[in-house]
Amino acid sequence: TLASEAEPAPSANDTFSGAAALSITFLQSYEQVGVLQITCLRGCECTQVTVDTRQPDAHFALLNTSELSVSQARECRVRLRNVSPANRAPGGTKIKISQLGV
Repeated sequence: TLASEAEPAPSANDTFSGAAALSITFLQSYEQVGVLQITCLRGCECTQVTVDTRQPDAHFALLNTSELSVSQARECRVRLRNVSPANRAPGGTKIKISQLGV
């Protein structure tokens, strides 16, 4: 005979012990790319991070990965926002995200 006691289902805002890593892969280039701001909005917690995707000394483009420590939660809503200054030179302020992972 098996006996078990059901625990209440966790809600979307339940957090778990420890931390997780949010991995963001983006295009990094010497021109026409901007500044990315990463913010945790709901469910999980993290420190806001700003990533400048421009590398003016490099004369090539490549995919680069940045990791952000986030609290574990059943739901984690994150905002990725282009916060490039309007007068960013040369040529533009695009942000290209290739991959997100936890």
